[in-house]
Amino acid sequence: MSKPKILSFATMKGGTGKTNVAFNLVGFLAKENKKVLVMDFDSQGNMSSNFYLNQLVESYDSISDVLENDIAPIDVIIEHPIDAMPTVDIIPSDKELTATEMRLISRQMRHAILKRWLKKYKDCLEKYDYIICDTPPALSLSNINALFVSDSIIIVSSIGMHSIQGAMNIIGQWENLCEGLEIGNNIIGLLINKYDKRVKISKEFIDYVNHNPLLKELSFDTIIPNNIKLEETSMVNLPISYYNVKNVGYKAYIEFVKELKELEAI
Repeated sequence: MSKPKILSFATMKGGTGKTNVAFNLVGFLAKENKKVLVMDFDSQGNMSSNFYLNQLVESYDSISDVLENDIAPIDVIIEHPIDAMPTVDIIPSDKELTATEMRLISRQMRHAILKRWLKKYKDCLEKYDYIICDTPPALSLSNINALFVSDSIIIVSSIGMHSIQGAMNIIGQWENLCEGLEIGNNIIGLLINKYDKRVKISKEFIDYVNHNPLLKELSFDTIIPNNIKLEETSMVNLPISYYNVKNVGYKAYIEFVKELKELEAI
């Protein structure tokens, strides 16, 4: 079996809908019967909440134990918590992650902790087709570990100058880090999320992106709309591909998935 492809979703500003984007991509992969491992690297645990782990399990090991304690996959992976998606497992996050990062800051090669873990347990993880990483809105230690092992990084920005400036910041900072880590820049694209064609600022925002050479080159053709059904997916704990396939948001994700396949990211 070949090793799983690893995709990370990143941003430098909260509220972009990054977790929702990752969650909905997982739904499309599940519909194709792909075996997916989701890894939640955000101490807020929004992705873990999407899998309603706080309702299903009283206590669990988390990504903190992967980074600090080298816990085995069998002890940290929660298998198919959403019944509708039996091919999707998750390694959850918890509030302990911030403290874990502080304790790891002095460790040598701390940026490669996850890489070593994946290598050590590759026989356990090769059953997955994809590993999808939801990262925090900062270049924290956990975020860097996820980005370092990723085959593809997708930057997510919502409509607004603060959001796009955050996207540009992480693009620039990661490029500099790649030089220091001596790896290729694995950012494959910028996804615009929460677009509302009825609002003038949305159109002005797209014009701004299109007139910025770097952003225009990186941007996916697909733009994800600001849509109530997409927002509801986190409340009903089901991606849009399971929740409402007649929705305009679902159609946008079909196009996004097509672009990812053309880039051979999935």
